[in-house]
Amino acid sequence: MDNDKGSILILSIIIGAIMFLLSNFLLYAIHLDNQIVTSSVNNTQSYYLAEDKIYLCFDEGSTYYDELISILKHYLKYKGFSNPPNKNTIIIDKEDLNLEDTKRKVKTDTFIKDNILNGCIVAESDYKSIDKKVCGIFTVINPLYNMGEPIVSKNIDGEFEKEDIEEFINQIFNGFKLESFEDDIEIIDVDSFHRVDIYINDDKTENMRIDFFKYEDEIKPIEKKYLSKDEIFLILKNKKDSKSEVNIYGNEKKVINTFKGIIYVDGNLNLYNKVQFNGIIAINSGKLNVCSKIGKPNIKGMFIVNNYMEDEKLIEEKVNLEYRQEMVDRFGIYLPEYVKPKLYIVREGGMIKK
Repeated sequence: MDNDKGSILILSIIIGAIMFLLSNFLLYAIHLDNQIVTSSVNNTQSYYLAEDKIYLCFDEGSTYYDELISILKHYLKYKGFSNPPNKNTIIIDKEDLNLEDTKRKVKTDTFIKDNILNGCIVAESDYKSIDKKVCGIFTVINPLYNMGEPIVSKNIDGEFEKEDIEEFINQIFNGFKLESFEDDIEIIDVDSFHRVDIYINDDKTENMRIDFFKYEDEIKPIEKKYLSKDEIFLILKNKKDSKSEVNIYGNEKKVINTFKGIIYVDGNLNLYNKVQFNGIIAINSGKLNVCSKIGKPNIKGMFIVNNYMEDEKLIEEKVNLEYRQEMVDRFGIYLPEYVKPKLYIVREGGMIKK
């Protein structure tokens, strides 16, 4: 009997030990599982906090979006980012950060893919001491400006729907305007003149001279303006039913008269002598005329036309027209929504290697 009691005691101790070990194992397994779940949640949270910073920069109308646009315009203008300390960096306000996240800098860069300028934006998070890097890939330039065609109009054939092209052209010409950047240009925006004459090299000053005429049959200009640079940003609109007219005269004493910028006219654009223009020309309800005995004018950039008054193909017969992306980029930054970044990939990781 005593032996039986001893055996039962030993068996009870063994079973108790096993139960104790099993309970400890279960408790450890639950703790470990909880740790894994917590780590996974914190890992995911850190990723989303970094991702949110990228979306903040693409929130149109926000100060972060405005900063992103300025950074990209600066890059297009100077073919590089500005000087330190911030150059290609956006700083997120502390109020927009999670209390346990200290990473405020969002950095941008650019790269070329399929001959198209793309951007890369990288944000970081250190939520709960878990470091995460998230990268967003985006197109920089509004694709409707970036079709690689020297003449853009409602009649263009391409990858876009006809309705999209028509809406794009209507937006440009419905109240055409330019947007100054870094206060670096003088926009000449007039709507009370019938005619504007531009002399690329004035005989007396050798500067660009602009003569303004209020009426069609006026002989003497009622106003003159001299520009110290070879750049012009002219918008000539006409509120009346009659068309406006821009005449550009090259100096016959010079082999080539070069100037650049953006010219918009509600009416005809007339080129005299051999001139070379680098930039963007927009013609609304008019056409291009050329009068030159010493060769065709050279246009490097692009035309944007609406309600063109003759076959658009004749433009390339009248001038030597060459689409130049660097010229379109250089002056496109002054057109509304030329720089229009659009995210198409958001993923974990850092900058794209060039």
